[in-house]
This record gives sequence, C-alpha cells and structure tokens, in this order.
Amino acid sequence: MRLEALLAALQELFGPRLSFGPAGREAVSVFWDGVSEGAVWSRADDPGDAALFFLSAVHDAVLEGMGRRGEHPGPWADASPRVTREGGNLRLSLHTPDGQQAEVVVAVREL
Repeated sequence: MRLEALLAALQELFGPRLSFGPAGREAVSVFWDGVSEGAVWSRADDPGDAALFFLSAVHDAVLEGMGRRGEHPGPWADASPRVTREGGNLRLSLHTPDGQQAEVVVAVREL
C-alpha cells in the first residue's frame, strides 16, 4: 500500500505541526513540532483498516506531543477516530463527545 496520500490527508487533518519521516521498512516516524513522537506501521491489506490504524496512532501521538508541551487539546482529547468508506473514498474523521467533528477525504485508488 502507498502511504503518501494517507499521510498527506493526516497532515491536512492535524495541521502543519504534524510531519512524518522514514523509520525503516514499512514504518513511518511521527513528529509533532519537529519532535519525534514514535513510529507507526501497519501491514493491513485493507486501506480502510490501515487508515483507521494510522488515524488512531497519529491522534495518540499528537495528544502526547501536546501534553509534553503543556498544551491542552480541549474536547479533541476525547475524540473518537472513525474511517468510513464512501464509494471510492475514505472519510477520516475525529468526533468529540460534544459533537465537534474534523474530517478529511482520501481517494482509495491513491492508497
């Protein structure tokens, strides 16, 4: 599976403070404000499964990074990651308990 489109979608969702780098075979390093927050990899064959795994792992890494810097993410701390398939696209979204939502769409054919 090609990760470039998925990583670009995650950067769009979380903003410019999130970046990625190589971490070895099939792994991606996650950076928040230029500081490594760990590595993520998935061997899932299904693009939806891989997208949910990456979305969940990146959300956790972002929360860790913000916490280390004394920032509070507000309602996003308790957000639930979701991935839904809509035709040839995957909708990656975060849903807070109070109803806020952030989302981005990526074409499955790009994965």
